[in-house]
Amino acid sequence: MLKKIRGKILPLLLAIVIGISLVLSAFILINPSNYSNANNQNESTELRNENSDTKIHDLYAPTQVIQNWSNGQQYTLTSETSNVINDFFNEIKSNSIERITAKNSLDNNDYFEFLKNPNQIMLNYESKIPFNLTDISVNKTQKSKAKKVEFNRIIVPLNNKNRYYLLNDDNKKVYELRVKSLNYDRIYQILNKNIKRQQVQINRLNNKPFVYYQKPTSMKVYAYLLKQQTQSFYTSNVFGNSNDENVKRRQNRTIYSNQNQILTFNDNDIRYNDYRVDDKDSNYEQELKSAYYGAINIGVPIDNSVFYGYDKKNDTVNFRNLIESYPIFSQKRIGTYTYHSTKSSKNYQFSDENFQVPIPSNKNNVKLPNTNEVLSEIAKVGINIRDVSDIKIGYQTKFNKKNNLLVSLVPTWFINYQNNWYNYNQLLSLNNGGDSNGF
Repeated sequence: MLKKIRGKILPLLLAIVIGISLVLSAFILINPSNYSNANNQNESTELRNENSDTKIHDLYAPTQVIQNWSNGQQYTLTSETSNVINDFFNEIKSNSIERITAKNSLDNNDYFEFLKNPNQIMLNYESKIPFNLTDISVNKTQKSKAKKVEFNRIIVPLNNKNRYYLLNDDNKKVYELRVKSLNYDRIYQILNKNIKRQQVQINRLNNKPFVYYQKPTSMKVYAYLLKQQTQSFYTSNVFGNSNDENVKRRQNRTIYSNQNQILTFNDNDIRYNDYRVDDKDSNYEQELKSAYYGAINIGVPIDNSVFYGYDKKNDTVNFRNLIESYPIFSQKRIGTYTYHSTKSSKNYQFSDENFQVPIPSNKNNVKLPNTNEVLSEIAKVGINIRDVSDIKIGYQTKFNKKNNLLVSLVPTWFINYQNNWYNYNQLLSLNNGGDSNGF
């Protein structure tokens, strides 16, 4: 009898949760600010809808903030109730730069020491950023200098109100930026918010700076309702109302094409190849701009995405959704967008599904091992650490078996091995005949 009651109640409860989520979704589409104010959610935990207005500097934004204490200890700063990265960045960029001074490039040891200096805040990007793609305020007399600057990190000393620094990991270049006065009262207000601190250390991995977590980390599990966009939405954006495109259907694929464009739907995966080009993007900055404007024109849902690295080997610009500053990985490419240009085409890949509404999760927190333990374990199964180019804590999608529009985001380690991302357990089984498909 009890089993019968449970069998009736559980589906009913799931239906109620989905119903509430759909009502909230409609409410957000009418007025997104009401939902965020009522629930004190931030931009990282409440993933917005694709109708929001995303500026280019929103896409090319920092992804991590680290505080160096006076005793030399380093901590990542995250929060469930506020976007700490944006708070710091907004405070820094509002101070108009009065002078830019390019310092001599540092050697490796001095560069790493700069990253570890006590009493400073560090905002990190996944790859170098041209200054032109930020909205950092700069005096008009310094704009010509600013155009030449590319950087991976912003470092703000907490003992000097008149300067901060931009750092480039590739050439170890340091730029000193003079401002009238940083608002330290505001900076310390942000530091005193409800912030989660994880002890880390900037160490070398294959002679590059990486963030090593010093202790095991307890991470929250999230759940979301997905939204699937229609094929007609994208075909209308790409081809307009011309109706001159050809349509072919092959198994799970639907291919729309005309003389110089191909739009392919393969289950949830979308690829768009645009051959209306004369040449490859002229430089790095132009490639990043093309990735942004292409996404806007096609209708790629990038509102909660940030620039998540440039793959030099494949000339590919990558973007991911973040939650609490941690990247989301999905085999179905949800929350992922890539752009690649050649001499003959511009190429885009993304998913027709997008994270829409957060829903309550009853899952327990997941405890993750520290960085050294992860590297040690993958080395034991034969993974050559020299082939590891990155290692991150992130979230992997896990789909509800009864409703494929409900997804859990489960924290785990991700390792970029031989130019592909794998989750920790996947990589441990890779050399033993396990799944070889990366993200």
